[in-house]
Amino acid sequence: MARWEISIPLVNDDGQRLGVQWFNYDADYTVARDQALIDVHTDDAIRHRRGAAVDVTGLKIRAWWPGSI
Repeated sequence: MARWEISIPLVNDDGQRLGVQWFNYDADYTVARDQALIDVHTDDAIRHRRGAAVDVTGLKIRAWWPGSI
């Protein structure tokens, strides 16, 4: 099973990007992507990004391999 690193852009009221919120999953590609889209809307995720809005259309996903950092 692969490990996926998923980033979802944070945006301000004008739509300008402020950064990204990261998620990591050990799952199939589709499962990881779907779970990130669910998890980004949880209370913990919203609190972690201090209430910033997200642009889920800018979601990026890539395989993570040990030593690739």
